[in-house]
Amino acid sequence: MFKVKTLERRNLKQLSLGGGCLGGSAHAGSEELRHECNGNKLIVEDMALAVGSDEHIEPHSGSGSASASSMSGLSIHDHAGDAAKPATLAVDGHSGCNYDLRDLVQLGKLGSGNSGTVMKVLHVPSSRVIAKKTIVIEQNNAIVKQQIYRELTIMRSVAEHRNIVEFYGAHNLSSDSINGSNDVVILMEYMNCGSLDTITRTYKSLQRRGILAANRSYPVQEWFSKPVIISRIAYSVLNGLSYLYENYKIIHRDIKPSNVLINSKGRIKLCDFGVSRKLNNSIADTFVGTSTYMSPERIQGNKYTTKGDVWSLGLMLIELLTGEFPLGGHNDTPDGILDLLQRIVNEPAPKLPSSVIKVLPPDMVNFIDLCCVKVEKDRGSLQELLKHPFIVRFRTKESTDAFKLWTKDIRRWMQEERNYKKETSEHSMLLKKQHNTNDTRHSRHMTSSLK
Repeated sequence: MFKVKTLERRNLKQLSLGGGCLGGSAHAGSEELRHECNGNKLIVEDMALAVGSDEHIEPHSGSGSASASSMSGLSIHDHAGDAAKPATLAVDGHSGCNYDLRDLVQLGKLGSGNSGTVMKVLHVPSSRVIAKKTIVIEQNNAIVKQQIYRELTIMRSVAEHRNIVEFYGAHNLSSDSINGSNDVVILMEYMNCGSLDTITRTYKSLQRRGILAANRSYPVQEWFSKPVIISRIAYSVLNGLSYLYENYKIIHRDIKPSNVLINSKGRIKLCDFGVSRKLNNSIADTFVGTSTYMSPERIQGNKYTTKGDVWSLGLMLIELLTGEFPLGGHNDTPDGILDLLQRIVNEPAPKLPSSVIKVLPPDMVNFIDLCCVKVEKDRGSLQELLKHPFIVRFRTKESTDAFKLWTKDIRRWMQEERNYKKETSEHSMLLKKQHNTNDTRHSRHMTSSLK
């Protein structure tokens, strides 16, 4: 992996590469928010994280380190001497159920990436389907482990909320366990429609396969063409961010399509408070995969507030509508990343294409424009945007019902895509098996002929 100095040497635009502004979940105390947040209990049906505890912990400053044994919310289960149980350090959720890893049965793979692998699993004692994220860390890296435990403790401290994915607990399998692994396993709520990123990729796949007709004369992706859909997504993201900051002084710092999850009950929830990014010591590593949605002030190393998440929301909404990232493509190389960062800082703020603006209501265009203002002080705040007409006019029962129907349609299409991939995979495996059988027969025939 390339070193930080590589980025410093090629930093032609004086972009700040200080690690202090690039971590995971952050705490800040500069902004006061006043917004009513609904803390209703979540119904677990379905990909991802949310959180809760009756225990209160003080927000951490983001600096220093704490020993694993002293951190609030961490319960240590040491079974190193018991051959039947892996040695673990565990962070319990507060769902009323103690999740033992040995009680989990894998049902399928939900996704994978640089940060780890997410599996759909069944917790047998409770008959509950949940998501299990596994992150591999370097052995004997105590500092990284402590950072992860601190982040997990924060996640545990956040009470249940309708727009935050529920956190059920976490385990660290030590290297001397029976599994011989050094993984961090995070258990979280399963959202059965997946992320906005997954939904968008499914939409494009269905179009490529001719299942969905592509209307090339209409500039907006059909699944996100109704204003009520974008409004409900924007409201849920803002509401979740407002709750995190107002109650815990937490700034998410990684709003993007893959971190916004949906289920067929009509719930939209935020996940991933930066735990996986705490695994990376290199600033270059931190940029990879997350740099596309960074705000200009964050890249320049200025004070980071919740308005940075507002910028990310604006970019995400443009991408949902147009099907393309608004700042253009890039590659995850040092040069590609730096080029993107320089464009974010130096080029004009992204705007909706004129062809898209023509088919959208004015208040929707204005809302997105307020999110994408480059100068932070002029950008819309969480509180202001929650009161925006584009948000308020869809805060009705009719809009809620319309969004629920949309999620059920999305769920059906997602199932169609999964079935197609499964059939394709099985067909490919069958062809490979037949090919291997034919090769074996041919080899035997040649051997017999030589005799």
